[in-house]
Amino acid sequence: QATERAGGDVGRADVLLTRGNIQLAVGQYVEAIAEYARANLLYARQEDLKGEGQALDNTGNAHQYLGNFERALECHKQTLERPERLRPVDDAPIVPVLANIS
Repeated sequence: QATERAGGDVGRADVLLTRGNIQLAVGQYVEAIAEYARANLLYARQEDLKGEGQALDNTGNAHQYLGNFERALECHKQTLERPERLRPVDDAPIVPVLANIS
């Protein structure tokens, strides 16, 4: 039962992350941030560091679009604090986060 619950939480977090991405794409930045926050809580509960990292990084992107540059920078820095949070992309996992900071 614990395994089912863990898979369920991660699955729900993935759905929330995807919903946040859709909202981000259509300019609903505040709503995206809320979805990312809920996803991040579920990922944290399951100690899914990569999921947390993606949610944090995407939250930073949404804040950047809103002009909340200091908050965006905080989110991206939190992602970088633990390399385990980074999803590998073309064998260079830090590059996308660093690009968001610049």
